[in-house]
Amino acid sequence: DFERIDSGRLELAFSAFSVRQLLVGTRSTFATLAAKKGVSLVLEPLPPIVRTSRYVGDVLRLTQCLNNGVSNAIKFTPEGGEVTVSVTERPHEHVEEPAEEWVWLDLVVTDTGVGLDATDLQKLHAGGPFAQVGVGLQQGSGGT
Repeated sequence: DFERIDSGRLELAFSAFSVRQLLVGTRSTFATLAAKKGVSLVLEPLPPIVRTSRYVGDVLRLTQCLNNGVSNAIKFTPEGGEVTVSVTERPHEHVEEPAEEWVWLDLVVTDTGVGLDATDLQKLHAGGPFAQVGVGLQQGSGGT
């Protein structure tokens, strides 16, 4: 997918989706893995507007991104730690058609793992799409 993104050949397939269903899928995908590792997987309660709204986006790509974030968070969070997924909605300034209401959805994955120091963050941002640092570098490319 990175090659198709870089070359501009990745086509997105937009469809209506429910954030709630997206998160239910994430929980069912990772609940067993998190439990086996002794990590709590927490889905923050959705804001009322997000819980009841339908959104348009590429559900496959959103799922891939969310699953990658949750998978990595579980992978690098020690036993007894916590991985949390939260979602917020905020206004979007760009409106192509005035009749449409555009918003940003922020899907955030946080964890209680060791994190990265400032030097590793700089290396990660400068290293390209497949860069790894810290413990990820030591473990190789076993991510999702």
